[in-house]
Amino acid sequence: MLYAVMQAVSTLARRLPRGLSLLLANAFANTVYFLYRLTPYRSYISGNVRKALNEKGEKIFSPSQSRRIARSSVVNLVRGIVEVMRFPNRESGKIVSIEGMEHLEAALAKGRGALAVSAHFGNWELLGAAISEQGHPLSVLVQPPSKSAFERLFIEFRASAGVKTLANHGVASLRPVFKALQRNELVGLICDQHGENLDAFGRLFGHPVSIPASPYSLSKKTGATILPMFIFRQKGDRHLLRISPPLEADSPDDFARKLCRFYEAAILERPEQWLWAHDRWAREKEFRGPE
Repeated sequence: MLYAVMQAVSTLARRLPRGLSLLLANAFANTVYFLYRLTPYRSYISGNVRKALNEKGEKIFSPSQSRRIARSSVVNLVRGIVEVMRFPNRESGKIVSIEGMEHLEAALAKGRGALAVSAHFGNWELLGAAISEQGHPLSVLVQPPSKSAFERLFIEFRASAGVKTLANHGVASLRPVFKALQRNELVGLICDQHGENLDAFGRLFGHPVSIPASPYSLSKKTGATILPMFIFRQKGDRHLLRISPPLEADSPDDFARKLCRFYEAAILERPEQWLWAHDRWAREKEFRGPE
């Protein structure tokens, strides 16, 4: 039933003009946020904003400013979902500008593939679609959602944009990753959430965090280049995909520290575009990060 409902919503989103579909997404997101503010958890998202940005010291946000960032983050998320539903329209080439393509081309010229490392920032799914529509085969390694209907839908949406989904079920999941890199393709990984293996640590806005070390390990084993990438939502319903120079690291912790700096820079530039609904520091007390 859920799959059928979401398919119907997706069909409507694709058939409406893009501007109108995003306008409806705005209205829905603001309604959801209004209802959320009536719950006992009303300060959860804005609290995550204040915990990160105020303690970093580079930007100080009042409670009202933090709430505006929280609301905008929810709007960005819902707009992103609608844009994913429109993937079959193949419009990313019209709405995404790309900076730093030379870094990607130089990485692929080595013939060992590349690891596109990003975060739950902007419309991260659109990032993959935009790369794919440039003619670069891309597979993304993802944690399957708890609802099988959502997993099926997102696999289909990505496939319609030329992006292959690889479900992360542990070490066995790495076999298709190695094969993709051997074919000199890209593999996308989102690494801004908790690294379950606790094998790489950095500090994000002053807080110790565990970062998945898989990009570092894959790079060392295959020679693939690690390329941090972020996509920023711009005015006029457009997007900017920024491909950074290669991230080179000497150890898993060095990788984590450097990646955290990329994350901080992107988030400070456009704080409303990160997924603040996820408490990145919920498990902070379980481990001791780097000093």
